[in-house]
Amino acid sequence: MPSNDTKGVCRFCLKSFSGRAMAKHLTTCKVKIEEDSKTQPSKKRAELIYHFKISGYKVFWLHIEIAGTKKLSHLDAFLRNIWLECCGHLSEFFINGERYQYTLPDQKDIFGGLFESSSMSMNIPIKNVLGEKGTFSYEYDFGSTTYLEGSVVSIREGYLKEPVVSIVTVV
Repeated sequence: MPSNDTKGVCRFCLKSFSGRAMAKHLTTCKVKIEEDSKTQPSKKRAELIYHFKISGYKVFWLHIEIAGTKKLSHLDAFLRNIWLECCGHLSEFFINGERYQYTLPDQKDIFGGLFESSSMSMNIPIKNVLGEKGTFSYEYDFGSTTYLEGSVVSIREGYLKEPVVSIVTVV
């Protein structure tokens, strides 16, 4: 079984680092800093960009960036697409004692009000629920659950060309 020292490759400078060293590297990578400065659109205002480290079972990990204005549902969709989706299972974030589940706008209580949900909607901007040093847990498929953990590595002002950007390739 792989250890927590799984190697990843910075997509900017192509150097390889362990999971423990990658977060520090990404905050100081000269190539990344230069690339980030080039992405400034002429008429768009800078926004808060969150750098997350997300790991599964302390073995599998990745680093991503996402705009703070994007919703938890965007992060959920990204995680489903890159790691989890097979059959449209339910998922949930747990942040600061609150549960956030994906809900459809017209979703009805299929149990006729017998169960009261204590979960909030994932349709909330990331910047409203996570700050610096923020952490979350994430569960996908409540039958044979996959558990992920995430933490805010840094928050910077800037721009992203895509809603969510993977900034490390794990090898």
